[in-house]
Amino acid sequence: MNLKQGIHVFTLLFVLFLSIGFTMVTIDSTDDITIVEFPDKKTVLAGTEITINYKLSEQVSAQLFCHTSYGSTIIDGIFKNGETVFKFPEYISKKKGLVDYTLVYNNKKLHTSTLEILTNKNTETHMESYLGPPSIIAGGMDYAMLVVVPTDDYDNPVADSTEVIIRHQFLNLEKEDIYLSDSFIGWKNIFSYEQSGRILVSSEVQNTNSKEYAIEVFPAQAEDFVIRCKRKHEYADGNQISSFITSAIKDQFDNIVVDGTLVEFSITNTSGMLLKTYGTTINGIAEGKMLHPDKKELWNVTAYVVGMGMSKTIDVAYKPILEDYTVVFKDDNRKIIIGPISSFMKQILPDGAILKLKIFKDDTLLETKIKTSSKGYVIFNIEQSFFPNDTYTLIIEGLGVLKEFNDLQL
Repeated sequence: MNLKQGIHVFTLLFVLFLSIGFTMVTIDSTDDITIVEFPDKKTVLAGTEITINYKLSEQVSAQLFCHTSYGSTIIDGIFKNGETVFKFPEYISKKKGLVDYTLVYNNKKLHTSTLEILTNKNTETHMESYLGPPSIIAGGMDYAMLVVVPTDDYDNPVADSTEVIIRHQFLNLEKEDIYLSDSFIGWKNIFSYEQSGRILVSSEVQNTNSKEYAIEVFPAQAEDFVIRCKRKHEYADGNQISSFITSAIKDQFDNIVVDGTLVEFSITNTSGMLLKTYGTTINGIAEGKMLHPDKKELWNVTAYVVGMGMSKTIDVAYKPILEDYTVVFKDDNRKIIIGPISSFMKQILPDGAILKLKIFKDDTLLETKIKTSSKGYVIFNIEQSFFPNDTYTLIIEGLGVLKEFNDLQL
């Protein structure tokens, strides 16, 4: 290596050394960045533009780390008039709550503070109201709850201790109560009254009114009641209808039960058989219908609103329409004509009366034939193909009359 080459190499090494030294000095100097001025902003209204301004000892690209209840984000600064300005995004500036923010540069925290965003009282108040249940029972024990959630334009709940006015109307009563919001809500339990009807409810916060809500107050449990029987006549003709009618069914506060309340009419006859019919209330009165029996009967009738009130038992007696009827045998006793069958005024019995023919052989029931009357007569035919010539016992039964024919030759 000659002298010129050596000088050239030395010069390159010297320049490289100076370059490395300069770079190290620059890094050291940025580590010493200090804050000349920092913001003292502590509160701000929701919806307004939020900026945080820092004046640093040197103009560097610092970042602001923000943490809210909605999450965390990093904001890059903008240099303006010798300051580093950080502008919060709208989704943070519109929402009430605390914002913790930290100024960071070169992985080091330069400054930490907290900003509180307050509900904006300068905007229109909005309201969300919830009422339930929609129906309650009369008597003063049951109640519905109204919950009012007032907010600003940005859906932030208003500050606690804000006045919430709750009004309700029932019959001739109008009432207004003032409450202070707590934990962002105002609420009231609205109890029923002894009368049934409809309670209208509304609320107001900062001159903003809610829509009208309604609570239906239904009657309480039905109390005991009475029943009566309505019928065209008292004869057991198997044709007419008996109606069982309740008194106006009410609760203990004298409210008539709601329309459509089911009433069960339970009937026990002379044989101990249980019959049932049903009716639903209209203006508190229910009616159940039952076809007259076809023979002498005594009915014990009781009505129930199941699980609630019941009536006293009434006795309903039915008289027989006849004591006997004529039976004529023809065609070697294989054709049996019953009739004419007369009713209680000697009139021909209306069509539809049921008669039974039971055929026995040596005390063994072979068949039961059932027919209904037509124009006052019932006709039975005993077919030879099923009942060969022999002696049989025939029993005719219906309308409370039983006739027995023993050892009848067919």
